[in-house]
Amino acid sequence: MGYADQFKKAEGEGATKEISSQIYKFEREGQEIVGELIGFEKFVPPESWGGASGDCMRYVIMTDEGQISVVLGQVADKTIYDSGAVNGDGLYIRYNGKKALPGGKNVNLFTIKRFALAE
Repeated sequence: MGYADQFKKAEGEGATKEISSQIYKFEREGQEIVGELIGFEKFVPPESWGGASGDCMRYVIMTDEGQISVVLGQVADKTIYDSGAVNGDGLYIRYNGKKALPGGKNVNLFTIKRFALAE
């Protein structure tokens, strides 16, 4: 049986799991993400993002709506790192807007909470 046939069989039996992520972008204050941290990796923002400088982290979070990928920035990365968050932890992230910095740059502001998920 070829790969395509094996996939069709698995799909028909409900034995597949979507692993692609939707890229999430914060656009307005009050937007929230709640879910399980399932992965993170180093991310280098492209120059086209403007204002972003240096490496940051890309987080993969499973939410009630599906799997998402989000980049929060270095300040939020430090908050998450300092909390000791690991894969399997619950995360609550609320976007609180931007703060202007000297030199014409901005930093995104977030409320970030880590919580234990029910077994």
